[in-house]
Amino acid sequence: MSAVEARFYVSGYQVQSFDKDAVQVTMQAVSRGEHNKSWSKYTPAGQVQMTIKNPSAADWFIERLGQEISVVFSPAPADEISTDH
Repeated sequence: MSAVEARFYVSGYQVQSFDKDAVQVTMQAVSRGEHNKSWSKYTPAGQVQMTIKNPSAADWFIERLGQEISVVFSPAPADEISTDH
């Protein structure tokens, strides 16, 4: 298996009091809804929290508050990691 896909929903965000340019985004693992029923019984519960200082990236998550998103986990060799985002 070269990658694993997970589904999360954006469950909240908070502008950090110590740094007004930083937004903490929280995502919860998806297990709700008929469209997720067939595979969600195999999915572990989980939560992802990220602090984001890129305004465009933070806005992307804020605009999707309450919506499901897909996350793909795949190997990322150090020499291929982009810092452009």
